[in-house]
Amino acid sequence: MNKYSKLILTLIITLILTLAFQGHVSACTYEATITGDHIDFSITTDTNNLAVIQYIRLSGSTLVTKMYGPNISTPWSYFDDPNCNIYISDPVGCRQIRFGVFGTSAFWQWYDWASQQYHSLPSGIWSIDFNSVPTYESIGIQYAVVPGTYSPFNWMFCTRTGDVVLPTPTPAPVTKAVSAPGLMASWNADAILNCKSETNTEWVLAPYAEDVYNPILTAMRENGWDTLPFYYDWRKPVAENSDKLASFLNSDIFAPNEKVNFVGHSMGGLVGRGYLDAFDGSKLESMLTVGTPNAGSAYAYPPWEGGEIWSNNLLEKIALTIYLRHCGATKQNLMEIIHQEVPSLQDLLPTHPYLKRIKTDSEYLPNVSENRNTWLNGLGSDSKGVRLGYLAGTGFETVETIQTKDPNKKDTNQGLWADGKPAGKFTSILGDGTVLSSSATLPNSSWNAIINQTHRGLVNSSESMGKILEFLGTPDINVNSTNIDIHEPNSALVMVGYPANFVVSDQDGKTKQDKDGMVSFVDPRKGLYKINILSKSENTLFIVAQFLPNGEVKYKEYNFKGVGPKFKTVKFDPQNPKDDILTH
Repeated sequence: MNKYSKLILTLIITLILTLAFQGHVSACTYEATITGDHIDFSITTDTNNLAVIQYIRLSGSTLVTKMYGPNISTPWSYFDDPNCNIYISDPVGCRQIRFGVFGTSAFWQWYDWASQQYHSLPSGIWSIDFNSVPTYESIGIQYAVVPGTYSPFNWMFCTRTGDVVLPTPTPAPVTKAVSAPGLMASWNADAILNCKSETNTEWVLAPYAEDVYNPILTAMRENGWDTLPFYYDWRKPVAENSDKLASFLNSDIFAPNEKVNFVGHSMGGLVGRGYLDAFDGSKLESMLTVGTPNAGSAYAYPPWEGGEIWSNNLLEKIALTIYLRHCGATKQNLMEIIHQEVPSLQDLLPTHPYLKRIKTDSEYLPNVSENRNTWLNGLGSDSKGVRLGYLAGTGFETVETIQTKDPNKKDTNQGLWADGKPAGKFTSILGDGTVLSSSATLPNSSWNAIINQTHRGLVNSSESMGKILEFLGTPDINVNSTNIDIHEPNSALVMVGYPANFVVSDQDGKTKQDKDGMVSFVDPRKGLYKINILSKSENTLFIVAQFLPNGEVKYKEYNFKGVGPKFKTVKFDPQNPKDDILTH
């Protein structure tokens, strides 16, 4: 037999074997599930020598944007190539260009060109992302078999038999807890001192609030929780801060499927509730509201309708006083700036009738629509699968009803007290001093506790910290059982320098470095406080605010000229207070 006859015979035998092999492996099926613009599929064949699979577009205009291969020992290499003529030994994935249109097909191969070795088709899930939603009819899944992949008869279409069974992802263990403080506990020097409604700088824990929140943050961390504080612009409507919380929870700080616990004190609890109401809650394992005015608080009425700050909460009084005194100097009255710059207070107004005219028995809600709490009234109670709980305080005089009278002519001309000027108040001991126990309850909660603590004590007493950790599920709670936090401060000395760095030394020589332009002393002692200031600008604002035990506030602003160090002294005397206590 001559060489030509041998060649012809070899080709005939090869063709017969190929056709026979083709008939043998004709069974190829795949299961697939389309989710939005994404498809997952897996292939089943009757041979173990398949090495190449391909998606091709049968109809429509969807384009491949991304492709995924099963997990194998060798990483897949993905390319964008017109014809996928890639001669590489490693597993290769390729997006092809057909007829000038990018991404009309996806090609996977596991073939060692150097040794012409085909590997077994990897088992597992193959996936494709598209630029629009595909249909099962527009998708073709093919496979190629040995020998060779170039001849058309070696490509076979697979038949879809149903949905792919996707592996159930293992949920990440819940190790993180997000903590949101209450109204006015966050501080931002750029926003507050420059009277900006927006700022690019981060909000931080206010120095005057450190004694309130650092104990619970420390306790949570010491008991195994990766605790992440969420500080926010308390001036904004709660819904805006709920949106920012959603962005925070969806940031790369957290894994895509990771759940977290949320603990919100006072307004911080409303921020969490707003998030749960507006979003699906899939990031939350549990949510605990602590002293949260879920039905509002009567203490929001005086500032909202009359620009008055009642002294029930020192922390809130400090923040609001500094902001209103500094940024409200050009306004007709403080109510105007509150409505314009601190609209969040409207979200704290009670949702039940809480006003009562003198010499009448019936209680009423404000008649003016902008003086009603529309946000809380529209807030849903669906838990969305999140475990809910609340912690409330009791045993402290808390305003329940405000007695009102007609405003005088001056008030009326300024637009104050449209729904009645306070003439007295009725209190109840069923509250924490700021929020009534009944208001702090949370609909659909599966866990609750009401303890004998103030609004402040609900987060920094040993008892309350134990309750919070109990809700989180900490098995071995490490909190000192002795309650040492019963004292409620009634005075403060606050100094603000901007833009500057400064250090303040007290009577014992102990120093405090400013944090974002602020130093505070809670329940300060009488005496001299020495200040070393390093001005960063030709004009430095310096504020000295005295919050005295009798409820009086002394507030004074200074303007220091020139860059460089300056040395000042504050002479504080709560029994004989003066407006100007800064000496040179």
